[in-house]
This record gives sequence, C-alpha cells and structure tokens, in this order.
Amino acid sequence: MRQTLYPAVRYADADAALAFLIAALDAREREVYRDGSGAIHHGEIEIEGSVIFIGEYREAPPAASTPSGPPSAGQAPMSLYLVVADPDAHHARAAAAGATVTRELVDTDYGSREYSIVDPEGNGWSFGTYDPSS
Repeated sequence: MRQTLYPAVRYADADAALAFLIAALDAREREVYRDGSGAIHHGEIEIEGSVIFIGEYREAPPAASTPSGPPSAGQAPMSLYLVVADPDAHHARAAAAGATVTRELVDTDYGSREYSIVDPEGNGWSFGTYDPSS
C-alpha cells in the first residue's frame, strides 16, 4: 500500500530533533531544506518505510495559530504511531539514546507489542507491531 498520510512535526530546534530522531529511533534522513536563516524549513525522515515531515515552527496563519504559540514539552496536541518489525530492539535503541519512555514495552489485548516515548520537545511517539493494513 502506498503511503498517503504524511505527519508533519514542528520543533523549536529541528536540528536537535533530527539528531535525536536519528540516534534514538533509527530514523533515516531523506531530505532537508533550509530557509535563509539556516533553519530547517522542510525535512523528511523515514522510519521503517514511513515518511514523516519535520521542520522549525514558523508563523502560522491566524486561523491555525494559538495564543500561547508552540505547545510546551509534554503537551503536544497529537502523537504518532509507527509499525516496527522488532519493538524490543527499537525500544532498546531509544532507551540507550536517552529517550524518555512514557510507556514500557507491553503486549496488548489486541495482539500488539508496543511502547511509547516523548521526544525532547514533548511530541508523543508510539511504536509497535499492530498494523491495521494487514
């Protein structure tokens, strides 16, 4: 199946986030485009075949902006779930790289083995074997 949904995660420090995602989550950098100030305007990473966009926070149109600006760490409005082949190995790598694990490895009643972390800016990431497309 072709991927048709591309999550986009914004960071105050996208370079630090990119380094974390590569070290902790075994992400592969696909593309990085920078603006005139050197900030990541559009970046693409891949984790086990899933492409995710990353970039720095920018001014948002008035309808999309919030009075308080970007969310505080731990208060991101969404989290991502990615299917991985070996959650145990993935968890070990993330923990060894210093990821903040918010849910340890668990076998769920719906047949998945999974865990969750937050990245350094509070975005939620979950990884497991549950694949709704199979």
